[in-house]
Amino acid sequence: AQERRAVPQLLELVRHPVWRVRAMAAFALCWIPDRRAPAIMIAALRDPAWRVRMEAVEYLGSMPQNPYQDTIRTFLGDRHVAVRRAAAEALNKK
Repeated sequence: AQERRAVPQLLELVRHPVWRVRAMAAFALCWIPDRRAPAIMIAALRDPAWRVRMEAVEYLGSMPQNPYQDTIRTFLGDRHVAVRRAAAEALNKK
């Protein structure tokens, strides 16, 4: 719904103990631009769940002027193929 009022709760949910909740919150943040989200998404890059890392890579890759290109490039070597693919796609967008 791209509801900005949901951002504070979504930012908290990216740290939820259940990986599926973290992944859904990260996915939702991709649709609601907010200046607080990049720091949370950078932290999510260290998440043990590949779905969360993938969403974080996609989020950072969608940023204008691609300021996280070097960070994303490191995920070309991630242990999960979906995260590697997300990193490659994010780098090829620009």
